[in-house]
Amino acid sequence: MKSGRYLSSSEVVREGLRLLDERDRLADERLNPLKREIAIGIEQADRGEVDPWDINEIQADVDQRLRQDREERR
Repeated sequence: MKSGRYLSSSEVVREGLRLLDERDRLADERLNPLKREIAIGIEQADRGEVDPWDINEIQADVDQRLRQDREERR
């Protein structure tokens, strides 16, 4: 408030709550695609549509997705 950007403490609190809401919304946007993929995987497993795990293939896929995510955030 000393800087003059906010006129009252309630404005500061409202801005803080708005920023928290925005952070939560962005987190949900990033997590929702993963949650959808997990749900699809669970449905496939329940139907018996699973392949044996190849940990190297899984790790390569995770690494690729992490690189893509970092590039998209730049």
